[in-house]
Amino acid sequence: MSDSTNSSFGFLSNWKFSLAVGVPCFAVGLGATYYFYSKSNNKNLRPHEPTAKHDIEGNNVDRKPLVSNGIDSNTVKVHKPTPSEQVEEFKKQGNAEFTKQNYDAAITFYTQALSMCPLTEKGLLSTLYQNRAAAYSKLNNNENCVADCDKALALVPTYKKALSRRARALTELGNFKLALEDITAVVMLDEFKNQPDIMFADSVIKSLGKQNLEEYTKHNAFNLPTKIFIENYLKSFSEDPFNDEFPQTLMKSEVK
Repeated sequence: MSDSTNSSFGFLSNWKFSLAVGVPCFAVGLGATYYFYSKSNNKNLRPHEPTAKHDIEGNNVDRKPLVSNGIDSNTVKVHKPTPSEQVEEFKKQGNAEFTKQNYDAAITFYTQALSMCPLTEKGLLSTLYQNRAAAYSKLNNNENCVADCDKALALVPTYKKALSRRARALTELGNFKLALEDITAVVMLDEFKNQPDIMFADSVIKSLGKQNLEEYTKHNAFNLPTKIFIENYLKSFSEDPFNDEFPQTLMKSEVK
């Protein structure tokens, strides 16, 4: 009886030991199997996972692009230059080409600026016309130079640069009378402080005098006075110490 009891007790003890050891092992194995099975299923289901273009339900989602600093690019306002800013840019480029002596290119930029400049900007318009006139002057296109100076002065009548430039262009065209009017206005506006303009005005006066003389002699014969007129004229200076000698010398000259 005791042997049977001991045998039963030993069997029971072994069974409990096996159960205590086997159950955890079985649980670990079952967990490992589930892990690998789940991982395998996740790989198969990866294309259906939510992405940047799909939500959890698989619907398409339009996402706005982001700029590098994380700000929505659609909310970034791009600065659109105003007409005045565009005009200033064309003027700047025209001045740069003028400095490089690319006068044709400078004229093109000034013309673009003029076409966009608001009519209310009289000062800017006048400057652009004067700048283009300067480029025309460098190309010896004096007619267009005068025309642009006319437009500049129509907007700003006391624009000294335009007056001076037109005076010089008119001189090249042989219109000394109008050139003298322009350069005289410049000298007066400068209160006679600009020496080069004063010297230029003097040269215009001489050129105008010569032109008038040539024009006069074309239509009038230039005759010297008679000997009798000269003698009587000189005798009119009764107190002149040379009154007795000079007329006799003059009468012996070749004057006829």
